[in-house]
Amino acid sequence: VRYFERLGLEIRRTNLENVGSVKEAIMGSEHVIHLASKVSVMPLMRKELSRINIQGTRNVIEACENVGVEKLVYVSSIQAVTPGSEKTLINENSEINPYLTHDDYGFTKAKATLEVLQSAQTGTFNATVICPTGIIGPYDPGSSQIGKFLRAHLKYGTHAFVSGAYDFVDVRDVSNAVVNSISMGTNGQHYLLSGSKVSVEDFLRHICLLTDKRMPTIRIPNTIALLAAQTNGYINRFIGRDTWFTASSLRTLWNNSGISSVLAEKALKFTSRPWQSSITDQLDDLYRSF
Repeated sequence: VRYFERLGLEIRRTNLENVGSVKEAIMGSEHVIHLASKVSVMPLMRKELSRINIQGTRNVIEACENVGVEKLVYVSSIQAVTPGSEKTLINENSEINPYLTHDDYGFTKAKATLEVLQSAQTGTFNATVICPTGIIGPYDPGSSQIGKFLRAHLKYGTHAFVSGAYDFVDVRDVSNAVVNSISMGTNGQHYLLSGSKVSVEDFLRHICLLTDKRMPTIRIPNTIALLAAQTNGYINRFIGRDTWFTASSLRTLWNNSGISSVLAEKALKFTSRPWQSSITDQLDDLYRSF
């Protein structure tokens, strides 16, 4: 919120679980960008995530209908799209099926995405959905999954790694596409925003270079990593502590489908910058907060 306060914007706080509160927050708005969600790679989170990501989105839809909003832009996630195989290219024609997603977070984002797309056909307002990949870049105080990892890396270093890769996109490029989608986004259409697919090893090598930390030499075999991640995820869930090292996060890293942003490039003028510059800027921000 402090970033918005620096810009001198009016701040209205709301409770996504209360439709009346949402109506009050968006009253008088022509366009609504719905970014709020709960993100987790923890197991046994469906009920908790559903309250915010599914019911909360339903409340936003209802509020938009009641106050006369013209356009809703919902920022979903690539996790809402059914994952493919290594040889698959995911695009806007790929299926969105909550029951084929990796985890509870993907399930809830897929459900919410379908609700928004349905509202575009039956509601009183236009709606567009944005599905970015892993968002990186500045203005993250360390609250995102990647932000938490980078903060831990700065404090303790990284001593081992797993195989896999993930697609990262800069928050500033996503923001530009979101803003453009208000006027350029087609009603009832979702757009995928991808940047660069980066291996875990290359990612670590780059941040170790930037942070003067030692590059880990221990690669954990997949079978051992999965067993450890499953155990770690459930233990932390039961003691009420968050962790990014779970079976869900590993499956995401091991799903190496290509992701196409061609439609967003054409329709929303989306472009993506090199991931290295994004991470450099993100680390610079984190250094200032230490």
